Amino acid sequence: MFYIMNILQKKMNLFRLILGLIVLGTFSCVEEDLGSFKPKDPNMVFGEADTVYVSKDAADYKVMLTSNLPWRIKADAEWVTVNTKQGLEPDSVSFSIAKNPTTSVRIARLTAWITQEYENVIIIKQEAGDPLPDVSTDFYVKVDGSPTNDGLSWETATTLDNALALAETKDQIHIAAGTYKPTVIATGGNEATPGDLTFEIKKNITLTGGYPANATTGATADPALHVTTLSGNMSGQFAYHVITVTAPVEEGLKIKFENINITGGKSAASGTANLSINGLNYPRLNGGAGVIARAVVEFVNCRIHENKADYHTPGFYIFSGAQVTFTNCSLDKNTGTSASGANGGAIWNDGSTVYFINSAISFNGNSGVGGGIYAYNASVPSKTYMFNTTLDNNYAAHKAGYYGRENSVGLMVNCTVYGNNSTHATNSGAGICLYANATTTRFDIISSTITGNVSVGTADPSGGIRVNDANCTLNIYNSIVSGNLGGGNVGDIYAPASVNYNKTYSVISGLVYDGSGSEVSGQAFDPATMLGVFANNGGVGYTCLLTGSANPAETLGMTSAQLSTLGLNFEPVIPDNVTTFDQLGKTREGKTSIGACVK
Repeated sequence: MFYIMNILQKKMNLFRLILGLIVLGTFSCVEEDLGSFKPKDPNMVFGEADTVYVSKDAADYKVMLTSNLPWRIKADAEWVTVNTKQGLEPDSVSFSIAKNPTTSVRIARLTAWITQEYENVIIIKQEAGDPLPDVSTDFYVKVDGSPTNDGLSWETATTLDNALALAETKDQIHIAAGTYKPTVIATGGNEATPGDLTFEIKKNITLTGGYPANATTGATADPALHVTTLSGNMSGQFAYHVITVTAPVEEGLKIKFENINITGGKSAASGTANLSINGLNYPRLNGGAGVIARAVVEFVNCRIHENKADYHTPGFYIFSGAQVTFTNCSLDKNTGTSASGANGGAIWNDGSTVYFINSAISFNGNSGVGGGIYAYNASVPSKTYMFNTTLDNNYAAHKAGYYGRENSVGLMVNCTVYGNNSTHATNSGAGICLYANATTTRFDIISSTITGNVSVGTADPSGGIRVNDANCTLNIYNSIVSGNLGGGNVGDIYAPASVNYNKTYSVISGLVYDGSGSEVSGQAFDPATMLGVFANNGGVGYTCLLTGSANPAETLGMTSAQLSTLGLNFEPVIPDNVTTFDQLGKTREGKTSIGACVK
C-alpha cells in the first residue's frame, strides 16, 4: 500500500513540474510578443486609375481596393449605390449606377477609409444622358385626392406627394385650391423626425396652383379666387423646410412654381445636423420656407409668408450656385424666433444668383443681420438683382433691408426701399449695408427711391445706406436717398472718408447732383414735401410718388436714352423694358424724373 502511494506521489510531483514549466514558458512568450508587437501602417489604394468612367445607363461595376487593414466605403451621390460596404484587406468593391436622366456629365466620389485620418477616394464620372423627348405628362392634385389614383385627370386626382413621386422631367402638376402638408421624409432624413417632412422637388417640373377645389376637366387657374397653399405646419409640429429642391441642373430646363403660397415652415435650432443629399449639405437650421441648391427655379405669382426659424432664415436659403427668380411675388412676415445672432429673413443668398422682378419683400426679420435679404458667401459671389421691387419694413439688429457682405454683387433698378428698421447702437445700415473687408463688394442703384428707413441706434447715422470700408463700390444713378434717420438725426448715407461713392443725376439728403456728381446750384430737395406717403399706387409693392411744386426730382434726372445706354454697360445687360420704364410700368420717355416713380 505504501509502495503504491509513493508511486502516486512521485507522479503528482512530476505533473506539477511539467505544468509549471508550461505556464512559465507561456508567460515568457507573451512578454516577448508584447515587447515586439508593432501595428501595421495603413496602406490602401484603388486599382491603377483615380477615375472610373461609366455609361449613361444603369449598370453594376467593380473596382479593386488593395488594403492591408479592414476598411469601409461610402458614396456621396444618391445615384450611386455601394453594394460592398466593408471588407478585410484586398477585395473588389461592387457598386451600382442609376441611369443619367440629365444631359450633363455627372460626378460622384467613392471614399474608402480605415480610420478618420486615413482614407482614399476614387472619382466616378458618368457620361451625359440622352436629350429627353419633347413630351410631358400632366398630373392633377386635390386635397382629397387618392394616393392610389394615377392623377392623370381631375376626376382621378391624386395627392401632391404621389404626383411628385410619379413626375418626370418636364412634367406638370396642377394643384387645386386647398392646403397641402408633406407626408414624405426628405432624402437622407430621419423617419422619427417630423421636421424632415418636406415637399422634395427632385425633377425639373412645373407646379401650378389656383384651380378650383372641385376642379373638373377644362378648369382654369384663377389664384385670386382659389388659393393653393403648401404648409409646413402639421398640427403644431413644423417642417424644417416646406420645400426642398434637390433637382439637377439640366440645360434649358427649370423648376417653376406658379400661383402657390408657401407658409408654416420652421427651420431648426442652432446645432441641428445637416442632411447630406447628392453630395451637398442641406442645413436643417436654415430656410423655413425652403432650401434650394444648384437648380434653376422660378416663382411666379407666389406668396412666401409667415414662415419661421429657430435660427437662420425663416424664408428661403439659396446656395451652391442656384439660380432663382421671383416674379410678381410677395415675401412677407417671415420671422426668426432666436433671441440673438440669427441671420437672414426673407432670403439668404449664399453663393447663388437671385432675381426679384415686380415683387415685394416686406415685414421680414431676424435677430442678427439681413432681415430682408442677406447676401453672403466667403468664397464666391452672391448676386442679387432687384427690378421694380419694394423692400420695406424689414427689421434686424443691424443691416435690416439688404446686407451685401464679402464678394456680393447687388443691383436695384426702379425700386423702393422704405421703413426698414435696425436697432443696433452702431454699424447699423437700416436700408442697405455693404461690407467687403479684404474682398470686394459692389452695389448699383438706378432710378430708385430710398426713404423712411431708420437706424434706432443712438450713435449711428446710417438709416439709408451704410458703406463699411474702402473695398466697397457704391454707384447711385438717377435715384433719391433722402428722408432716412440715423440716431435721431438725418442719416441718409454713411461712408468712411476713404470711400468715394459715385452719385450721378441723384438726390442725396437735401442736395441735387448732376451728371458729373457735382451739386446743382440753387436746387434743394425736401423729402417731407416732395415725396408722397408710402402707399399702394399700383403694382405689387407700395411706393412713394413725387409731390410738391418746384420739385427738382421731376426734371433734373436722366433721360430715357441715357438710362438705356447705362443698362448696356452692365453684365448681364439690363433690358430696356426695365431701364426705360418706372416701378409702376409708366414710360420714362420724354421725362427726366429721379427716383422709382415718374411724375
